[in-house]
Amino acid sequence: MPEDVERERVGLRRELTMLGFVSTICCTVIGGGINVLTCMIQAKAPGVGPYVPLAFLIGAVPSLVAGIVAGALSAAVPRAGGHYTYVSRLFDPFLAYFSSWSRFVGEIGAFVAIAIGDVSLLAAMCKFWGAPGAAEWLNSHTLSVATLIIIFTWLVNVLGIRIYEAVVDTMFFILLTGFAIVVAAGFAGSPELTLKAIGGSAALQSLIKQAGGLPKDVGSLSAIFSAAATLVFAYVGFETGTQAAGEVKNPEKTVFRGMLIALGIITAYYLLYSAAVYHAVPWEYIYAKAVLAKQAGSNFTVPEAIAPVLKTLSPSWGSALAGYVAFVAAIALLSDLPPMFLSTSRMTFAWAYDGMFPKFLAKVHRRFGTPHWALTVLMIASVVLVWTVGEFLKAVDITTVALLFTYTFICMTGVVWRFVRPEIYEKAPLGDKTKRAIPWLGAIGTVLSLLFLGEIAISDPKSFYWWIALMVPGPFIFYYAYSRTVKRLGPEKARKRLMEIPPE
Repeated sequence: MPEDVERERVGLRRELTMLGFVSTICCTVIGGGINVLTCMIQAKAPGVGPYVPLAFLIGAVPSLVAGIVAGALSAAVPRAGGHYTYVSRLFDPFLAYFSSWSRFVGEIGAFVAIAIGDVSLLAAMCKFWGAPGAAEWLNSHTLSVATLIIIFTWLVNVLGIRIYEAVVDTMFFILLTGFAIVVAAGFAGSPELTLKAIGGSAALQSLIKQAGGLPKDVGSLSAIFSAAATLVFAYVGFETGTQAAGEVKNPEKTVFRGMLIALGIITAYYLLYSAAVYHAVPWEYIYAKAVLAKQAGSNFTVPEAIAPVLKTLSPSWGSALAGYVAFVAAIALLSDLPPMFLSTSRMTFAWAYDGMFPKFLAKVHRRFGTPHWALTVLMIASVVLVWTVGEFLKAVDITTVALLFTYTFICMTGVVWRFVRPEIYEKAPLGDKTKRAIPWLGAIGTVLSLLFLGEIAISDPKSFYWWIALMVPGPFIFYYAYSRTVKRLGPEKARKRLMEIPPE
């Protein structure tokens, strides 16, 4: 049958190494969250005060759990499409599509936030390196530069997995150098040194007065948990690597181990980074600057917060180092986009392969071995939204809600897969202890994801309503596509098609 011929091969190449896999996850996660939200969370969740590192740790828990479960499930079904593929094959096709549509909505929102946020970091870099004119130009052409960033990301992904891996690996090592500078300066500095650098207590009090005073109930559990719910955005991308499982060498060994390695690196990075910033810089200063930046429609970032410390510790090189940290922050934020484009395009590719989207989106470029049409559609949608949305923080909570919803179904799949598909469960390349632990982790992750979703729904209902509105088209697309498949193959064969593990 022609239907069977279409499903013989997908054409994606297994060229992604362990380093590339780990770099993909790390570069997706480490970026906008740590360099922007480390400071801007003060304006988003007033009252968190000096407890931002603790909020980062709490915010990591649902993503860590979902990431471990995702790694195990992807090792069992190592195919392109990540959670859409393994949730549809191990749980239910409709729930897989519905939750992956949520991820699709959330990641396009993240593309917009990241591309726009990167421009402000590049502007900070220019300012520190003595080019205020360039900084002003970047700030006045934010949307145009953000568009170019997205087009560059599209090109990197289209040209093939080897070029993609080289770019992402390079970005990963660059961001580690910036991490080393911030952590060293942060733990070598102190609030007293920062106060001296900014003009003393009088200057700080003036800033606080301009910001409308300090928040009440600093350090309350409600403020910390509210901050943690927002900081889940900083961990966007834990599951990204599994989207490229169809292109990983030796997936049985690489996927699960690589996920654990990446989770350890990212968690350590975030805790040390945020702790270093708040060790050296008074939280009151960060709060006041963040509030004033929000009022001005901009962002206060880690490079700007740590700059007084660097200038005090090294008067000769302080500005240059601050500029380099801003450059690394820009690279870290930019490094989110190639792997996120890769993961979302592979999910779109998997939809098209299953008949949920037009078939041409499942075509692979003959020379580069990449789903070029899926990448191009994604690039066009992102550019349109850049000019429609136009702000960094507006997309943060929408993206967080969308991905927490996705995490819920990943974790639910971890609970039920041994009952729904026992034949896959038995053959999964995981140890017996890991197999026994996954259902328990899935149950914990489901509860945590729902708790964090509830917090955002209460604290920021507008973002929750926007997410609901963006989710509406998903079920209709699935129903239309599935109805056509049922009409062509019949109900039994149509469902069987969506439960079969795709070939290589």
